[in-house]
Amino acid sequence: MKTYTWRRGALTEGIEVSEVDRFGLALVLGERGRGRWQEIVTLDRRSPPVVTSGRVVEATARTIKLPARDGRPERKFVVLEAATADKSAVLVRVCTEWVYTRGSRGFVTILRGDVQVLARGNGAHGMAGNIGAWDDVLIVVPRGGEIYIRPEGGAKTTAYRLWVDGNGRVDSATESDRERMLAVGA
Repeated sequence: MKTYTWRRGALTEGIEVSEVDRFGLALVLGERGRGRWQEIVTLDRRSPPVVTSGRVVEATARTIKLPARDGRPERKFVVLEAATADKSAVLVRVCTEWVYTRGSRGFVTILRGDVQVLARGNGAHGMAGNIGAWDDVLIVVPRGGEIYIRPEGGAKTTAYRLWVDGNGRVDSATESDRERMLAVGA
């Protein structure tokens, strides 16, 4: 699958990875701290995706399940592995962090299609993380799928939509522009 990143209104090709102490190169979603959640998506050790200039341009996501034992619940992890020839969907990281505004929250909602949220992290403002917050998600969007993105910032930002058309082309626009596109049949 091709990979993309949506951040601050811009859709770019590839997902940025960085060095993490115990895991090597990995995708870090969210942040650590009180009222926050950091999720680390590692690269598969047997079949890692190609990393070019700190970005993964094509990859497949695989979920690893650890069974419940010794009183611990079942745990799931997501890893990125070398891409397959699957062209029916794309892998997108959506980070709703934008403008700090007290009481605002950035989030992602599925509008259409069999969109799958694979991993989720979040970040926040304030010592306890209760002043404002934002989501950072890794999702699979199939052809015909569409999501609603509400960045943090309240009235300072506008809502966006991201979709994959029937030809596999990924695009993003403000919600009002998308509504206009749908109205004129674009």
